[in-house]
Amino acid sequence: MRAGPTRVEWGRRAHPIPEILIQPDSGPTPPFGSEASAERPKVDPVALGLLAVSLAWGALTIDRGWIPHDDGVLAQAAVRVLTGELPHRDFQDMYTGALSYLHALSFALFGVHLLAPRILLLVGFSGFLLLSYRLGRRFAGPKGAAAVVLLGAVWSLPNYPAAMPTWYNLFLAGLALWCLLRFADTQRLSWLVGAGAVCGLSIAIKIVGLYSLAAVLIGLVLVESQMRGSRPEDRAWPRAYAAIVAAGMLAYLALVVGLVRERMDPASVVHFVVPSAVVALVVVWRVVQAPSSAATAARLALLGRLVAAVLAGAALPIAALLVPYVVTGSVGALIDGVFLLPLRRPSLAATSSAPLPLATFGPTLVPLALAAVAAVGSGRVRTAALALLGVGLALVIALGGRGTVYPSVWGGLLLVPVLVTLATLSAARRTWSREPMSRRALDAGLAAIFLATFTLVQYPYSGPIYFFYLAPLVGIGALAGVSLAPSGWRLPSVLLLAFTLVFGARWVGTAELFATAQGRYAARPELERLQIDRGRIRMPAAERAEYEQLAGMVQELSAGTGVAFVTPDAPEAYFLTGLRNPTPVFYDFLDDPVGRTQRILETAERADVRVIVLNRAPSLSGPPPADLVTALEGRYPRAASVGRFVVRWR
Repeated sequence: MRAGPTRVEWGRRAHPIPEILIQPDSGPTPPFGSEASAERPKVDPVALGLLAVSLAWGALTIDRGWIPHDDGVLAQAAVRVLTGELPHRDFQDMYTGALSYLHALSFALFGVHLLAPRILLLVGFSGFLLLSYRLGRRFAGPKGAAAVVLLGAVWSLPNYPAAMPTWYNLFLAGLALWCLLRFADTQRLSWLVGAGAVCGLSIAIKIVGLYSLAAVLIGLVLVESQMRGSRPEDRAWPRAYAAIVAAGMLAYLALVVGLVRERMDPASVVHFVVPSAVVALVVVWRVVQAPSSAATAARLALLGRLVAAVLAGAALPIAALLVPYVVTGSVGALIDGVFLLPLRRPSLAATSSAPLPLATFGPTLVPLALAAVAAVGSGRVRTAALALLGVGLALVIALGGRGTVYPSVWGGLLLVPVLVTLATLSAARRTWSREPMSRRALDAGLAAIFLATFTLVQYPYSGPIYFFYLAPLVGIGALAGVSLAPSGWRLPSVLLLAFTLVFGARWVGTAELFATAQGRYAARPELERLQIDRGRIRMPAAERAEYEQLAGMVQELSAGTGVAFVTPDAPEAYFLTGLRNPTPVFYDFLDDPVGRTQRILETAERADVRVIVLNRAPSLSGPPPADLVTALEGRYPRAASVGRFVVRWR
C-alpha cells in the first residue's frame, strides 16, 4: 500500500513531504503529524506527591551553601551590566554574556543580593522538573516518570544551588529535546524553529549550548530516516545518502576528539569520545537500515529544510545578543572573550579536573552483573540474584559514609552516563530495523543522543558538580532504555533506582561539596545566613563571620571612594562590600602577565584606591607575583588579617 503524503506545517501554511510512519507501541498507526500520536500524560496522586517533593526540595535548599568565587563572579558581572558596562568589552565575562543580563534582571526584580539570581534559577528549575515529567511520561506511567523526576532533583540543583550557567544549559537541553519530540508528533516546522531558538539561547548563556544544537541536528538525521513516500518493495539501500551521513558523523566525531585532545587518557576517551562514537555508528546504521526509493538529492533537500528551520531559530537569540556589540563596534571584543580568552589559561591541568581512573569503576560492575542475571535468569537463579542485589545495595546505603564506600559509589556513578547511553541506544537499535519504527524507540534514541552529547559538559571539569548538571538527563535516558528492555529488567531497575535515590538523599545530599570532590565523605557543617545586605544565603559559620568582618572593614577603610582592589580570585569581596573593581579582570590567571604589575599600580592610583585585599587562598590562580606584593605593601603600609584575607590600606 502506498503511503500517502503528509504535510509539514508552519503556522497556517503547510508543505507536502514524504510521510513519516512512526508505529506506536500499541494500536493502529496514527498518521505522522497528527496530535493523536502524542500521549496525553495522566497524573495520579502519587505522581503529584513526588513532583511536589521535588519542587519543595529545590525551594528549601536554594539558599544553601556557596563556592565564593562562583557566586562572586556571577554577581559582580550582573552589577557591572546594571551600571551600563558591556560583557567582554568592559570586563572579562566568564561566559557568552546573556547570563549576566539574566542575573541583572534578577537584581532588578528581587534586589541586589546573592539570593536574587537563585530565585530566578529556582523558577527555571521548577519548570524543568515539570518538563522532565512530561518527557518521562513518554516512556513510563505517572509514578515511574515522577520517580525519575525526583531522582533528578535529588542529584542536581539542591546539591549546588548557585546560579551557574550550566544549570540553564541543562534546562534548555531538556526543552530542546521536547521540541524535537513534538516535531515528531505534529510535523510542524515551528517546533524545529523553537528547538533552534532554545539552543541559541543556551549558546548565548554558555558556549556549551552547542552540544544541544548538535543533538538536535543529529536527531534530525534519525527522524529523516523514517521519511519515505514509496512502496516498500521499491525501496533500495541509499548508498550515496548513507555515505554523506557517514561523512557528517565522522566530522562530528572529529570535533569531539579535537575538543578533548589535550586529555586523551583512557578515562577521558571512555567518558567523552565513546558515547559520541556510538551515536555516530548507530545513526549511520539506521540510515542504512531504512532504505528509500527517494533520490539522494531529494532526501538532502528535505533534511536541509529541517536543518535550516533549526538554524534559523538558533540565530534569533544569538542575533539579539550581538546587537549591542554591533551598535558599539565591539564584536571583536565578544569574539575575543568567548573564543580566545579561554585559550590563554596557563594549562588545562591547572584549571580543570580529570575523570577518575577506569580502575575506580570496578565496583559498579557487581550490581550491574547481578541485575543482568536477575533480568535474564529464571526461578531460583533470578530470586537469588535479586536477593543478593537488594541486600548488597542496602549494605552500601547503610555504610555509605565510611571508608572507601562513598568514593567507590561515586566512581561508579560517574560512569553511569556512558553505560546508560550505550544501553539505551542498543535497546532502541534492536527495533529500528523494523518497518515502521516504534515511536517509543525513536523517542528513546533521541533521548540517548541528547545524553551522549550533553555528557561533554563534564569536560574539562569532570568533578562531582558537573555530574549534577548531567544527572537528570541520565535518569530520563535510563527510563527510556528500560521502557524498551524485556520485562525481566523492570524489577532490577526498580532496585537500582531506589538505591540511587536513597543514597543520593542520605549521603550526597548531606555531604560537604569540597570533600566529595576530593573523593571522601564529610558531613556538611551547620549553615548560617550571611548578615550582609548583599548576602542572604547560608554558609558555614566561620565563613559567615569572615566575610561579615571583611565587608565591614573594607567599607570603612575605603573612605567613601566606592572602589577597592582585591587579588587574586576573590570577586565575591567586591560584590559583598559594594565596592567597584577598577580592573576588567575577575580571575588573575586570565590577565595578561606582560606589564601587569605596573598596569595595576597605575590603575589603583588613577582610581584613588585606598584599600586593597590580598587573598591568601586563591581558588584558581596562583599567588600574586612577588614584585606586585612588594609594591602594594609599600603603597599600603598598614595591614590587618581577616581569615584568609590580608587587608592593607593607606
